[in-house]
This record gives sequence, structure tokens and C-alpha cells, in this order.
Amino acid sequence: MALLDYVEKHNSLVASGSPTRQEVSMKVFRSIGVSIDYPRAGEDPVGHVHPALQGQDFRELQEGDPIFMTFDGEEMTFDRKAHKVPEKYERVYALFVNEAAYYEKKVALMLMSCGEATFSKLAS
Repeated sequence: MALLDYVEKHNSLVASGSPTRQEVSMKVFRSIGVSIDYPRAGEDPVGHVHPALQGQDFRELQEGDPIFMTFDGEEMTFDRKAHKVPEKYERVYALFVNEAAYYEKKVALMLMSCGEATFSKLAS
């Protein structure tokens, strides 16, 4: 509903001739082109997303954070080099963690960078 409320308010301000603009900023997540597959032996998965990461979309991943747990209980951790994270990204964030729609594409999670976008909006 928030989007429709914004559009309605914006349209009202345009109709009233309001020239006042306000600068606002918000977080923006962008793909860095790296996705991480579930741990596998051949084609068969041998683990699942670690419970500490499950449900944690937009969480910053740090070197050594647990990201998977094998079916026999072994933790598998995040390793920037092994997961081919380009060096220019100091911080990376997990997104689409354990999304069912990506399972057949062999994507357990995708990595994102985070920045800020600034734009102007009409103000009353």
C-alpha cells in the first residue's frame, strides 16, 4: 500500500503545482554477479543453508561466517577467495537465501553490494 499512497500524494502535489522538492536517500543492493550453490557430491546436495543464515536476507557476510551445514553436521563457512568475490567489494550481503525458485538453478544464495541512492521527490 505504501507505493500507492506515495503515488496518490505525488499526483496531488503535481496537481496543486507544488514546486518544492526534497532530497531523500535509501539503501540499494546490487548484484556483484556471484551466486553460491548448495554443497554437493556430484549432482546430489550434501547440505543445507546454515540455520544462522536462514531467513537472514540482506545480512552482511564476513569471512568465516557459517553459510551451510552438511547433512552430517559439519559447518561450511564463507570464504571470499573460494567463493570468487571480487576484491573491489569490501562488504557483501546475502540475498535470496534458500529461495525455492532458485533451487533448480543451483543457487543457494546470491551476493550483493550495498550503497545509497539519492533522489528528489516532491514535498508539501
